[in-house]
Formats: sequence, structure tokens, C-alpha cells
Amino acid sequence: MPDNQLQSAKTREPAVMTLAPAKRSVRRKLSTNFRFWARSTFSRESLISSFKSLLWVAPLTVLIWVYAEREQLVTQPMVGVAIEAPSAEAGRVVSLVGLPGGIVHVELRGPQAGVDQAKEWLESRQVPLEVDHNLSEGEHEINLQAELNQLQQVAKNGVTVERCDPPSVMVNVDPMTDVEVEVRVRPEDLRRLVGPPVFTPSKVKVIGPRSVIAAAGSSASQPGSQFVAYASLKPFSQQLSVPGKHDFSSVPLSVNIDNPHVILSPVTVSATLVVKQADQRLTLPRVRLLQASPPETFATKKYEVVFPQTLTGVTVVGPEEQIAKLRNEEVVPWAVFQPDYLSTEGDHTAPLTFEFPPGVQLSPEDANRTVTYTLKLRPSSE
Repeated sequence: MPDNQLQSAKTREPAVMTLAPAKRSVRRKLSTNFRFWARSTFSRESLISSFKSLLWVAPLTVLIWVYAEREQLVTQPMVGVAIEAPSAEAGRVVSLVGLPGGIVHVELRGPQAGVDQAKEWLESRQVPLEVDHNLSEGEHEINLQAELNQLQQVAKNGVTVERCDPPSVMVNVDPMTDVEVEVRVRPEDLRRLVGPPVFTPSKVKVIGPRSVIAAAGSSASQPGSQFVAYASLKPFSQQLSVPGKHDFSSVPLSVNIDNPHVILSPVTVSATLVVKQADQRLTLPRVRLLQASPPETFATKKYEVVFPQTLTGVTVVGPEEQIAKLRNEEVVPWAVFQPDYLSTEGDHTAPLTFEFPPGVQLSPEDANRTVTYTLKLRPSSE
């Protein structure tokens, strides 16, 4: 019995214990994985590396966006452009015809950046037109759209002018010419002098557009007009207050032509002149008044003219020797008027013409003096 028990104890296999792995929940797995990802992603080295990448990736991205935006084709309508013809060049003057203010409106197309630059440039100045040097005298039509598209500030920005209003403009080509004219002193200055001044040189050239010079010559051919260069004595007013002979140098010249392209050559002259004694004033107590006698007509037979026979209190100015003759009654002044016989019966006014000694004239306050007369029906006409 003991032997059997001992034998069975020897043959029995020892018991082996094994530990089965514990089952983890899904939540715990996710939490573990997230902690692992966070430790690897947000580590000090990872954050520094990401920040360094951001420093050049972000600006590059912004630049790409900006460039794409600026390179996008856009259309900019109604851009106001002030155009001008070129100034006098190569012996000619080119001017715009029929375009008040020289303003046109254009439509631009191109990259946004280029359109912005071209628009700013066009709106900030007067744009000169390039006019063919071979154009003949007279008016010519210029294609504005073609001319504006040739501008460097438009073309270099990749911009084109799609439309222009108006599409074309007329320009006038006027060759330059010159004419020689005499130098004179203005009438208001001449009254202060004994006689006309002596100018050196006595003639100068007026240079300007041919049409302007021709128009000035035509106007000068009218009665009472002259195409001359006027010497201005205004800078020498102080010296002109002293009677006697004076010599002036660098007397400025001018012409009665309102055109910026008209010039004089030379622009100044020398002058020798004699200033007369200061004018004297005299109030005449009476001046005889006469009626101009027209040819006898039905109207002159119909009306009788009633008017004062003398004028009183007429003030004159003039040289001392001539005023003395009037004061001493050595010369008898008179005035005349012309009645209007075609008017109706009643009172009327008429301008006066005075006869005085040489150099004597009405004072400024009496310069527009008139007379009142009456037209009365003659008894035979009633």
C-alpha cells in the first residue's frame, strides 16, 4: 500500500500555472494611442521643426495668392485721360481740334497690377500724342486707341486699351513762320512825348504759327489797326515823369496776339525819347456849339432842331503853350453834333466832336460828354 502510493506520486505530472493576458477596453487603447501620438507630435523637437517650416511656407503661400490675384485679367472702364498735342517742334505747331479740355475716356484690360499702374500713370498727367513728322499742313485724324496702346507705360505693364471714347481726334498741323514789323509806342504813352521815340533796332521779327501770323496781318489791314510790336514804357514811369530827353535800354516788347507759340526776336530794344512838359488843365467857361448840316431832305424840312448855342464848364488838358492860347482866347474852341432826323419828335441826345488846338483834349471826366436837343415839327408840317 505504501508502495502503491509512492508509485502513483512519482507518476503524477506536476501542475503548470499560466497567466492569460488581460483584455483591454477600446477606450483605453485609444487613450494610449493618443498619448503616444501627442508625445511624438508635440515634442520639443517636432514643434521647433514645424515652426521653422511655417516661417517660409506661410509667406510663400501668401505670395502665391497675391501673385495669382494680381495676375488675374481684369477690365477697368471709364478711365479719364487728358491728352495734349506736342508743343512747337521741328518748325511746326500741332494743336487739338474740337476736343474741349483734351479729355478722353478709355477702357483698360490686363493684369490687375498692371491695370492699376497704367491707370495711375494715365490719370496723373497730360499724355502727349505722337504725331507723324511727315504730316502736311492742315487738319488730320489721329486714331487714339492705336496711339495710346503704343505708350510705354501702358505696354510694359501688359495692358491694352480695349476701347476709347472718342475713338479718334483731329489735330491741326501749322508750320512756323516769321514776319518783320516796326516797333512803336502805345498811343497812351505817345501822348506824354514830344514825338515818336527812336528805337534800336527799329524793326523786329514776330515768329509764330503761319495761320496765327496771317490772321494778325489780316486784322492789321483793317482801318485803325496796325501789326506792330509795342514797346512798354511802364518800367520807366518814374523817369517819364521828368520832362526832357531820356535814353532807355532793354525796353520790353509785346504784340497783340494771344498765342503761347508767338515769340519776338529780339525781345527788347533801346529807346531815345523826349518827354514833354506836364499837361495843364483849364475849364472853359463856354464853348460854341454847332449843328452839322446834312443834305436837305424831307426829314430836315419836317423837323426843326432846338439846342443850346453854347456849352459851359468844359475841362480840357494839354500842353502849356496851347492851354495858354485858350486861356487868352487867342484860339476859339467849338463843338459840333449830328442830330438824328429819322427819330420821332421830342428830346434826344447826341455825342459831341470838339475842335481844340493841337495836343489839347477833353479831360477824362468830360470825355463822354453829350448834348440834349429837341426835334420839333415845323409849322408847315403839322
